[in-house]
Amino acid sequence: MSKESLKVISFKAKKKDDNVHRKAVNFQWFKEYNGGYRCHHCGYDACEKALEFHHLIPSQKKSLLDSFARWLYRRPDKFQAWVRGTVYVILCANCHRELHAGMWEINKQPNRHSYDRMPDDPAIALWGKGGYGQ
Repeated sequence: MSKESLKVISFKAKKKDDNVHRKAVNFQWFKEYNGGYRCHHCGYDACEKALEFHHLIPSQKKSLLDSFARWLYRRPDKFQAWVRGTVYVILCANCHRELHAGMWEINKQPNRHSYDRMPDDPAIALWGKGGYGQ
């Protein structure tokens, strides 16, 4: 094996290690910041991989690729800024699909930090008017 191919393999291994570390650090911070990691609707918490991030303000989701799982691999400062700037709830996969199918509406408080941001956001006009949160 050439020195060049060893450098590439070494770089990929280091990048993978960095990503694993970032994900662990970010996820631990998120659980502490959010007061846990469970479904907002049914309370499910048996498998973290079955839990998803639901944006309460659709305009905050920049694209279909803008997902919690992808953001976990960002630098901790960027990840934390993104979480602090987003109004969201955590849902299990089943409840998330049911919500999008219109089977129920969110009627509980979103993540405990959301109310700090909501008054400044005109997209949140439905709060207090019989929409989400009521």
